[in-house]
Amino acid sequence: MELMRRGYDVHYVAYSWGPSEIPLVGVPPSLYDSRWRRWLWPAVSFAWRVARSVRKVGCRVVDASVPYTEVFLLPRGRTIITLHEFWGRKWREYFGPFVGRGVEWLERRLVLRLRVVVIPSNFVGERVRRVRGDVRVMPFGLRLEEYLKYRGLDKVFDVAIVSRLVTNKGVLEALEALRLVRRRLKVAVVGMAPA
Repeated sequence: MELMRRGYDVHYVAYSWGPSEIPLVGVPPSLYDSRWRRWLWPAVSFAWRVARSVRKVGCRVVDASVPYTEVFLLPRGRTIITLHEFWGRKWREYFGPFVGRGVEWLERRLVLRLRVVVIPSNFVGERVRRVRGDVRVMPFGLRLEEYLKYRGLDKVFDVAIVSRLVTNKGVLEALEALRLVRRRLKVAVVGMAPA
């Protein structure tokens, strides 16, 4: 939105999750299988739709984000990626050794392919630097001091965890870590889980 305020012509390409003024590429497919792992096909389908939309609009710069598969179909020299996660070998646990190795290889190619890789956290930045040294860590821009003034004001919960409720998301580990806090906490856990 900041780029639009500065006078740039900005186009968003995203799945339709409801009414929006953002240019959309269609209704989101089912993104997860029966074990709540990501399906590859919806990401590939999304990539084709994004690439077609980018060509149609004639974008000079493209900032790609989740699910990242579109990066392989976008102009190499004009595409920036905002990378929120980098799994590396964890893909083998997630998809199994054969498919996982392929996805791990694709993830490395993706990071090496582009001129600019932007990462919002030092944690992910350190993982990507094992593959490529010139990543740019740019935090999302939320400054903690702006939110501290709300501490204690009519809050219902001390901690909120929002996630898919599957083992690889670390929700159980987060709850274990909260036990280390030396006072009683009100915790909300919000998310979808397998049936």
